Amino acid sequence: TFNQVAPICEGTTLTNLPTISNNGITGVWSPAIDNTVTTNYAFTPTSDDCALTVPMTIVVNPKTQPVFSTIETICYGDATFSLPTVSTNGVVGTWSPVFSNTQTTAYIFTPNPQECAFTASTEVSVFDDFDFQFTKYCQNGNLMLQVFPSQGSFDINSAQFNWQIDNVNVGNNVIFDVTTYLKNTVVTEVLPISFIITVTNADGCQKTKSIPVESIYCGIQKGISPNNDGLNEFFDLRFLNVKHLSIFNRYGTKVYSKDGYKEEWHGQADNGNILPDATYYYVIDFENEGSKTGWIYINNEN
Repeated sequence: TFNQVAPICEGTTLTNLPTISNNGITGVWSPAIDNTVTTNYAFTPTSDDCALTVPMTIVVNPKTQPVFSTIETICYGDATFSLPTVSTNGVVGTWSPVFSNTQTTAYIFTPNPQECAFTASTEVSVFDDFDFQFTKYCQNGNLMLQVFPSQGSFDINSAQFNWQIDNVNVGNNVIFDVTTYLKNTVVTEVLPISFIITVTNADGCQKTKSIPVESIYCGIQKGISPNNDGLNEFFDLRFLNVKHLSIFNRYGTKVYSKDGYKEEWHGQADNGNILPDATYYYVIDFENEGSKTGWIYINNEN
């Protein structure tokens, strides 16, 4: 009698079978031990002619080849991607070296000790990093925000742009007209305000930045024409954080004033009468304690 040898994994070290049985009979085994395939062995007694030949089958489980899905190239710095620790055919293990989302790297998958499986390898490709910058400038009296690539790191013609405020999409062009947006939104925005710009390059990789806007000042308009044509109907100082506005005629007489001014003057005096066409002079006091003087012309003609 012998103790049955438990099944082993292919390639696991397999010691020679004992040449003396549990009940003291000496003999030899054949064929030679093989740790690569399930084999039937026979014990032939040599010390006792009155003993039976004994068979024993040692099961060798073949190793499984871990299988993994194809890994597409990932974006530089992608924090959402990780290598799977379980293969698609159920093998559990670990990867080495430590995963990097910033450079293309070859990795080795080592099955856990209890797994009867081969090692596996894969390479994770990482797209090159890209970046962008932005600029603020005035165009026709409007504050504009514009995105441009850093050191040519992406093709701006094949990129996509998404401007957001409060998680709402407000524009999809490389240039964003802040003044027009603020003057036409149904929500009264209060400066300072931050716009979120997300750039998606041709590889589908994204980068997001926040652009703060403290003021949309691009110069004061030179005239108003309150003639109900929808153009320049009022002195527009919205979003400039005006503390107080004073309007004077050419003789230096104050004709209009208002605290917390935004857009209320359309050529009227303090008493509500329409002022004649002429050049008037203003003093704007801002909330930040600065001030500005200048002139503005009224043209009431249709």
